[in-house]
Amino acid sequence: MDGLSVRALAEQNEINENRLFYVFKKYTGMGPGKYLMAYRLNRAKECLLAGDAPICEVANSVGYADALYFSRIFKKQVGVSPVEFRGKFRNNPYGFQDGSIPI
Repeated sequence: MDGLSVRALAEQNEINENRLFYVFKKYTGMGPGKYLMAYRLNRAKECLLAGDAPICEVANSVGYADALYFSRIFKKQVGVSPVEFRGKFRNNPYGFQDGSIPI
């Protein structure tokens, strides 16, 4: 996850950022930044459920150097903090009241 950014993706594919945004929006319905954030948060959910690594290690492993920033983004997008997520869903992956899966 290190160094993965919209700019790096554009450079890697030898296109400008505007073109990358257009293609992502066309095929995924969201911009590359939002897609990258969603991907990272989904990986974080998997890590939180699969292991006992501290939140700072989970944050770092999915590309967030600042664990506090990661926790704020996670809570904003998922609705609960990473610690709450781990506690709620580790032993009950079908813990949502509506029966949906948290990942």
